[in-house]
Amino acid sequence: PKISKKTLIFWGKHDTYTPLRHGKLIAKKMPNAELVIFKNGRHGLHHTHSADILNTLKERYTTG
Repeated sequence: PKISKKTLIFWGKHDTYTPLRHGKLIAKKMPNAELVIFKNGRHGLHHTHSADILNTLKERYTTG
């Protein structure tokens, strides 16, 4: 709750190590967080969905 900066949280819907309910709880406790759920994602999205993460960041933060 002390993190007030705008934050994107990326989570895999099928994460069996850290279930989605934990991501939802984290996002709920952070006042300016947005939870981005990858429906085919598991744990380790930075390895399996790096292009999707990059595209999400570009969509939200690229101007022009």
